[in-house]
Amino acid sequence: MLKITKIIIVIFLITIFSQSCKDPSLDFEWFLLEAEGNYSTENNSSYLKLNSWVEINQSSVNINPSSSVDATYFMYASVVNWSYRVYSGDQLVFEVTRFSIEQLFGDILLNVATDQMDYLWVVIESETPLKGDIFNGLNPDSVEIEMTISDDSGGGYSVINTIPFTFNRN
Repeated sequence: MLKITKIIIVIFLITIFSQSCKDPSLDFEWFLLEAEGNYSTENNSSYLKLNSWVEINQSSVNINPSSSVDATYFMYASVVNWSYRVYSGDQLVFEVTRFSIEQLFGDILLNVATDQMDYLWVVIESETPLKGDIFNGLNPDSVEIEMTISDDSGGGYSVINTIPFTFNRN
């Protein structure tokens, strides 16, 4: 009887420790995707808006069992790298990254999420008209978005999506 009790205790302890040793993980779901632009021949100016958001889905390990709104158990994440590749058919119109944005567009709004537990985003928008035809005479029709994400525990993730680009040339 003592031997069976010891075996049951060992199995019970292994079960408890194996449940508590799960690594927290994050999963991402695309939430909002917008890509639009235009070129005005009258003003020789361009407009650009690239807006992408992902929702962070926390693992059940990250959720406080006594309160699902308790953020102390949630893992935070940040966008550490990103790129937008704008295409006209199969032809690349331009690629904008955190390294090339100022060279390509100068003064343009850039908002990149850091230390977030619910949503991550990269937003680029020309609040004032951009000089010239940034689309090089092409009519963009799609955008590929890529975000590299890092969480608090050093985990790395990459999310990619392609969406239509709404464009008007007048």
